[in-house]
Parts: sequence; C-alpha cells; structure tokens
Amino acid sequence: MDRECESAYYSNHRLVSGYLAGENYVAREVATAIRPLLEGYLHRRYPGHVAPGLLFGEIVRKIAGAGSDSPLCHAATLVDELNEINSYAGKFHHDTNAAAGAENVEPGELLAYSRRALSVIYGGRVA
Repeated sequence: MDRECESAYYSNHRLVSGYLAGENYVAREVATAIRPLLEGYLHRRYPGHVAPGLLFGEIVRKIAGAGSDSPLCHAATLVDELNEINSYAGKFHHDTNAAAGAENVEPGELLAYSRRALSVIYGGRVA
C-alpha cells in the first residue's frame, strides 16, 4: 500500500537509496530515477524559485546564473557536480537521448552516481 501511495519523488528516492543498500532493483529503473530525484529535491529545497516543468539542465543553468539576492545562489557550489550527474543520468532519458533504451547500465558506475546523487541531497553524507 505504501508504494502505491508514494510520491514520484519518494519512489525515486527509494529506488536510488535502496540500490545503494543492496536491494534488488532493476538497474535501468534506478539509472532513470537519478535525474528526477535531483529535480524533485531542488524543487523542494527552493520552492517558488524552480518553476515546474524545467528540465534538470535548465534548473542547473538557473542556479549557475543566480545572483546573490536569490536563494538559488546557495546551490552554486553544486553546479559542477549537478552537471556531471546530469551528463550520466541524461543518457537514460528519451528527452535528452533518443537511444536511451539501448544505453548500457554499468552496475559500478550506477552505484557511484547513485551515491553522488544522495550526497547532493544529504549535503555530502550518504545515509
């Protein structure tokens, strides 16, 4: 019942954190969950400053261009890391890669990027 009622954000968090914990999730589903997990996190961290519907790369560009008068400036130190994670995670999304379904998911690489995504969310600490 909990899974049927969970939000998309929580579902993506469960997939990524569960994969890191050794739970048996489909690697492609986990790889696909990383980008919307971070999008959801940024929407929740900066409500009203990240418009609904923005793609992850657009959100990162908005953060990079934020002035000191914007709360988004507090995420400026994450821009490089978010861009690197987006380069990886974008491979598994049809809106950025027409061949997303054919991309190989390497388990070690997926573990590393899952850890990095959660590190962004938890401020450098993976639970």
